[in-house]
Amino acid sequence: MYLELNFDDVTQTQNTKLEPFTANERILVLEDDLTFKPLWMSVIKHVCPDAHIDWVQTEEAAERCIKVRQKLGQTYHLVITDIFLLGNKTGIDLWERFGQSIENFIFVSSLSRDKFDTLVSSLEHSYPVYLQKPLRASVCADVLRELLGKK
Repeated sequence: MYLELNFDDVTQTQNTKLEPFTANERILVLEDDLTFKPLWMSVIKHVCPDAHIDWVQTEEAAERCIKVRQKLGQTYHLVITDIFLLGNKTGIDLWERFGQSIENFIFVSSLSRDKFDTLVSSLEHSYPVYLQKPLRASVCADVLRELLGKK
């Protein structure tokens, strides 16, 4: 089961009650390029068949999802985020704000590893996982298994 949220849906959730998570794994995907949706949905469902997945396209929408879930006393086990997104904020902005309260972050981008390292090296959080585009499903699945203890 997954709940697809767009920016308008997330804005509305502040005034409505969301269903509590019932799955063991709770995953938020922040990606503005919907061509990646079939890949991520397939990989996540392969590794965690019962995962609850929220999909958003902007950092602002992701913040709203996290805040609504926190108000419900829930948290995401994993956030998968592109770095450069629609809107003014980045996936790194989300990590800076919520990296201490969310256990696992995976960043994806076409940036070189060196450029990514430069972007995050001065930040205070533990070093995040980075996957460089183009993505390979087998590598994505291995990373999810490792982070979520699904070996």
